[in-house]
Amino acid sequence: MTRPAGSVGSLLAQSIQTERTKMHWFSDLTTIKKLGLGFGLMGALLVVVGWLGLSTGAAANAAFEVSFHRDFAGLHAADSATINVITIARTYRQGMLMPDPNAKEDAIHDIDKFERQAQEDLAVLAPTIVVEANRQKLAESKTMLTEYARLARECVQLSSTDTAKMFEVFKVSSPMGVKIR
Repeated sequence: MTRPAGSVGSLLAQSIQTERTKMHWFSDLTTIKKLGLGFGLMGALLVVVGWLGLSTGAAANAAFEVSFHRDFAGLHAADSATINVITIARTYRQGMLMPDPNAKEDAIHDIDKFERQAQEDLAVLAPTIVVEANRQKLAESKTMLTEYARLARECVQLSSTDTAKMFEVFKVSSPMGVKIR
């Protein structure tokens, strides 16, 4: 029994035949074509994942650069200022022990140089401080650094002329250097 071309049964039979054809397209492929299609799809996915990884890595690197230059500049300046204060302490103690007047003058010049560098570092640190209490501590540290360097120079100068006065100045300057750090 044949069905007329426009009947519902004829349309259903054509639909089933079309679905069967759609479903068999993969099984009709040869093994080489299936392997090529699989590796091609995996290669395309690998390219997409690689591109996403590289672009995300580049974005993270850019964010790190911004963070470093904005946030860690103050941390670096604080470390550098601390190192310069420690160097002032070492320099003036060595200058007090040197018997040569020229070496004492060199120590005084070095104290001036390290004080200048520490003040520059504190100036770089200042804009990165957010909390008001810490800004006040920084202002106190700047003032103490100036006084500490003055006392250090005085200790070196007094070490060759008046050791008793030098020890009095040293008693004041030494704790001040620890407090600045």
